Amino acid sequence: ENTSMTRQEAAQEMLRVAGMVHDIKKETQRIYAALSELTVNKHVEDYLLPESILKLLIHTEERYALQLNKNIRFSSQVSPLLPPLHVFTLLSLLGNLAANAVEAIKEQGIIIISFDEENDHLLLKVQNTGSFISPRRLQQVCLPGYTTKFDREGRASSGVGLSYVQQQAQALGGSFQIESDGREWVCCRLRIPLSALCQQPRAEASPLPNLRDAALRDAARAALEEEQQENNAKGEFL
Repeated sequence: ENTSMTRQEAAQEMLRVAGMVHDIKKETQRIYAALSELTVNKHVEDYLLPESILKLLIHTEERYALQLNKNIRFSSQVSPLLPPLHVFTLLSLLGNLAANAVEAIKEQGIIIISFDEENDHLLLKVQNTGSFISPRRLQQVCLPGYTTKFDREGRASSGVGLSYVQQQAQALGGSFQIESDGREWVCCRLRIPLSALCQQPRAEASPLPNLRDAALRDAARAALEEEQQENNAKGEFL
């Protein structure tokens, strides 16, 4: 019996890891597609102003919405004087939330992404119309593996996205909340200390909170370097 339980736990862990790998692949593809167009010199900075991060994120999610044949309008709000912030940490967190909103919207809707500051904390908000979460499901949506999303073939989502966002927010010393009116509106809120996202002196700098952020960073950089090498090789043959 103990052996059976161990195998079951191992199977669940493998399923969880597989879901994370799948999400990493999807996020890396979306991020790379936008980075390829945004960066002229093929050099990706670790820290960018919020306006640049939002430009990259919205461009990426607009393309994703088009791929799903959905009519979604994006809007953004940025508090002035915010410092440069860690690109890949925010793309990982906000990319999950924005992609969730795109996937949840049935046919058309609006997605608003905002950056604000309060008491040395960054307040991030991703809200959308065109979808909702029932009150009884709000308490469950952040549980690992829980999902209400299915593709056209009936395959369930990995159920990793929101639990990952919550875990990462807590790892950064912040918090995550989600709410819905139960009819046509959903709002996700992140509150993270600015010190966890701002550039620090090298001696004080801390590593990314886990391997997933590092994977996103390294995969995007590797893809950009590979494309640059291909372009250089083409130039040699011209």
